[in-house]
Amino acid sequence: MKQKLKRYTQNGGYKLILEKIVKYHPITYKIAFFIKKKFLGSLFAEDDLKGIELLKIDQKSSCIDIGANIGQSIEYFKNKFFSIHAFEPNKDNYNYLRKKYKNLPNINLYNFAIGKEDETKTLYIPYWKNLISLHQSASLIKEECFNSLYEFLSIKKSDLSIRTAEVKVRKLNNFDIQNVSLIKIDSEGFEKEVLMGMNFYLNQNINIIIENSKTSFKFVKNYLEEYGFKCYRYQNGSFTNQKLNEALNLYFLK
Repeated sequence: MKQKLKRYTQNGGYKLILEKIVKYHPITYKIAFFIKKKFLGSLFAEDDLKGIELLKIDQKSSCIDIGANIGQSIEYFKNKFFSIHAFEPNKDNYNYLRKKYKNLPNINLYNFAIGKEDETKTLYIPYWKNLISLHQSASLIKEECFNSLYEFLSIKKSDLSIRTAEVKVRKLNNFDIQNVSLIKIDSEGFEKEVLMGMNFYLNQNINIIIENSKTSFKFVKNYLEEYGFKCYRYQNGSFTNQKLNEALNLYFLK
């Protein structure tokens, strides 16, 4: 059987070459992830986040980051918005973010997952060979861990084990965040529940970036169209509505 091609965050040049090298094996990927976390900041932010430059973003506005992980998107956003409100359910990641951004008062951190109701849920955290944590692919949907890691690293399900943690889930509607111009959602397959708990914001004139997930693409597109959003991808310096299913991130614009 022909092996499925890996999915990459960079579109070309030396960054794509480096990404292919580090994604050769889970160990090289983990090492590179650590180096990026400690030293490289936003240098290797996902290429299609550049689409933000085409949006008319008021630098006095706020950004909401749902699924902050260890701050990859925060690093890219922090000089583009007056304030960032970042949600991260994984306690270890949250504590890391608190330490990293303790001297930046414009970055507000919340140790919650975002969903359609207030509850407690299980977070599934994948490990390769029961040794190396791949927490960047942790999800509230167990099967999504396997799908994501196969797509990005070609890791077989049989090579993964799962550890769990209980996390608090809150509706975004519970948080009265003012002057929001952009919401970024990276919830590893939990997009449907996230959107159903944030209609207060969907009725506003905002921009939304959502990591493309095959399991929720159709629902997300149809649901946001009901609120007046149109779906695009960023490619070669402009927005297009062609081949949306191939995009890493989807832009929903009014």
